[in-house]
Amino acid sequence: MAIKAWQVATIEPPPSRNAHGLEVVARVRGARGQPMAGHLSFSRGDHLACGAAVQKNGSGECTLFDEHGHELHDHEHQAPTVVMFSGIVGTDHIVLPTTQVYGKGVRR
Repeated sequence: MAIKAWQVATIEPPPSRNAHGLEVVARVRGARGQPMAGHLSFSRGDHLACGAAVQKNGSGECTLFDEHGHELHDHEHQAPTVVMFSGIVGTDHIVLPTTQVYGKGVRR
């Protein structure tokens, strides 16, 4: 059985794409800067979430929404955005799942 090399991906910040900041996008890159495949999950606050397949260029985007149907509150717009990358298991390598947090009150 061959040993699979472990890799760590990086997630570049998801800039907001509208006035309310509900449209989010992030880019996933491998250790050598190559785009990664997989899935991105975004969340903000207690209720906002969405998910997206990562495209060939390494980016994924979606619109945050409240799955419970609640009205949006200002504190949800101000909360940090959590971006989770699914990771990949390939024939000769494993890219570990990765989580990154962006937004107010978050130290980088």
